[in-house]
Amino acid sequence: EVRPIFDVVLIDCPPGLSVLTETWLRECDFHLTPTKADYISTCGLEVFRRFKTFDPEMGFAENLGVAVNMFDPAAQSERDYREWLMQTPDNRCFASVIPRVTALQDASRHLGEERSYLAKYPGEAGRALRAFAGEFVARLDQASADAASAAPGGVSSEPLARAAAG
Repeated sequence: EVRPIFDVVLIDCPPGLSVLTETWLRECDFHLTPTKADYISTCGLEVFRRFKTFDPEMGFAENLGVAVNMFDPAAQSERDYREWLMQTPDNRCFASVIPRVTALQDASRHLGEERSYLAKYPGEAGRALRAFAGEFVARLDQASADAASAAPGGVSSEPLARAAAG
């Protein structure tokens, strides 16, 4: 019912597998999987992949890829896990990574009530988030176009999510 009103609806689900997460995965056209570049999170990706195969006839949203977030480039283990994530084709990792910037997040609490995106995420963090958003929009556009062309007659029977860069 919201398709004619919104181009993109982002739903932030809990990190664990739950009825809420499963419900949204069955109702959405597409999803992305954020992860930290560490052992526990990368194990979670495999659990998530297996979960999606348990009841395939119910259908799940198409995965647009894995987004590495809270990344600390100074940590060798995180660089190693990111490299592994990038080399695993099933992950379809986004090239952009979102750095860990807790100092900026803590500082944003002390700003006035009228906070902006640029005030909260200046510099490297803001550039990383904008780069990721550009990649996300491009993948979403491509996946929507692919889904529309795969529909009978090459035309989708219902509008798919569309996004405009900017």
